[in-house]
Amino acid sequence: MKYTVVLNGCSRNIYSQAEETASFVAENLGSAPPGRCILFYSDAQNKEELIALSPAESLLLVKVKQRDPEYYLSLLTGLLQNDTSSLYLFPGDLCGSELAIRLAHRLGGSSLAAVEKIEEDGEELHCYKTVYSGYLRAQLSLRQKPYCLSIARGGDTRRCRKAVKVLKFEELDATGFEKGSPLGEPEYEEEANGGLELEEAPFILVAGQGVNSREKITRLKEIAAEMGATFGVSRPVAMSAWAPLHSLIGVSGVITRPQLCIAVGISGAAAFFAGIEKSKYIVAVNIDELAPLVQSADVVVIDDYEAVLEELCRLIKEQPSLP
Repeated sequence: MKYTVVLNGCSRNIYSQAEETASFVAENLGSAPPGRCILFYSDAQNKEELIALSPAESLLLVKVKQRDPEYYLSLLTGLLQNDTSSLYLFPGDLCGSELAIRLAHRLGGSSLAAVEKIEEDGEELHCYKTVYSGYLRAQLSLRQKPYCLSIARGGDTRRCRKAVKVLKFEELDATGFEKGSPLGEPEYEEEANGGLELEEAPFILVAGQGVNSREKITRLKEIAAEMGATFGVSRPVAMSAWAPLHSLIGVSGVITRPQLCIAVGISGAAAFFAGIEKSKYIVAVNIDELAPLVQSADVVVIDDYEAVLEELCRLIKEQPSLP
């Protein structure tokens, strides 16, 4: 199976990316023909060091000016127009997972995040990953090529194969490539998230498909900021492109552990609930009394979420000393 690895040399975790990717390639693709690596970078001083991190014999080093998923995605879409790889591997950080899912959509393929192991079987690719907060291991089969996968983070790198000798080397200067970046790279969004990632946030506000529109999602993000909460979404919201994928909560996104989680417009499918089940308190605001999340929440409000949140936001502003 022909494969291509995509690494983000602009990221602060490039070394762990390279180690985990090399380990994954060695364990799963050791008998496959030599692959290719596309490596983005911005600092020319680190170029030689980055080249040594390549897990493939063929390397395309791409110099970039911007550092965000939208920019990388546009570059990759152009670079891969005539590419014949059936498998694209991305690191397991938030940027890598977002790229894997969105690139698969553009190329007409299939995607999966946080994959631990793969097995090719004829016209299918069997992927293994942990689900439901690590309690179960799932086998998921992909049929539509190309396969775009992000690798599970924190894998065993003790048997990691050392970077191979690069036999084919090309460079591309893409610093003149202009593309807007409406999403921004999650890794650098400290100001937007108040310095808190979803995994660490003590208070989160999560919106689901019941919110019904991109405009209302934008308003909910504003309300979250006014309340001092970190904003997240369910999978249907992220897949509708109403919010960036780094805000996705659930099995294929972020697993949270807040003191308080307010979930609005969310039915509460098991894949989503796995992302919030470790919350100390869960508040569900919904108009559907039979929604699964309503049955599991600590506090339930059966009402229009807009009125409830606007009033709650007002109360919090009036009593800033509330814990």
